[in-house]
Amino acid sequence: MRNLMLAMLLLLPLAAAAEQEKEIYRTVDEDGNVIYSDTPPAPDAEPVELDPVTTVPAYEGEQAGPDQAADDEEGEESGVAYDGVEIVYPTADEAIRHNGGQVPFRVVLRPEGVELAESHRIEILVDGSVRGSGSGLTVTVGPIDRGPHSVTARVIDAGGNPLASSQPVNFFLLRHSIQ
Repeated sequence: MRNLMLAMLLLLPLAAAAEQEKEIYRTVDEDGNVIYSDTPPAPDAEPVELDPVTTVPAYEGEQAGPDQAADDEEGEESGVAYDGVEIVYPTADEAIRHNGGQVPFRVVLRPEGVELAESHRIEILVDGSVRGSGSGLTVTVGPIDRGPHSVTARVIDAGGNPLASSQPVNFFLLRHSIQ
């Protein structure tokens, strides 16, 4: 019995992935109500094309430890020069859905190919307030309320001094409502 339960738990994610591939149909009943279903309830049902599910790959680099910034001596330069930082997710005026309010912001550094120095961090400002930072090029911030927001990213050194800053990006966060 225990092996059966374990097998069912292992197969559950596969079943969920198969469910996501199903078509969704739209039809209108005799009272004018719109009905959505994963099986065509009537011959006149129209397939509905859905937006792709937002996915973000996991960060596979090392996480910064609490004493990592202490490795840089005061006033020591890392030798990394940034021409700029650009937010690549979300894009300008994009409506994104993250129901838990945890938004992964992705940035790229300029010039192309330059890497973030070990003692530097990416800092994310949402609506003018610092909301998070990280040692990688993806920083997840939350919870963020639904609605319009402006985000800016900047590279900061071990002392918290800004080295490069992005242009602000406006986006709209969509979340389910209990109303």
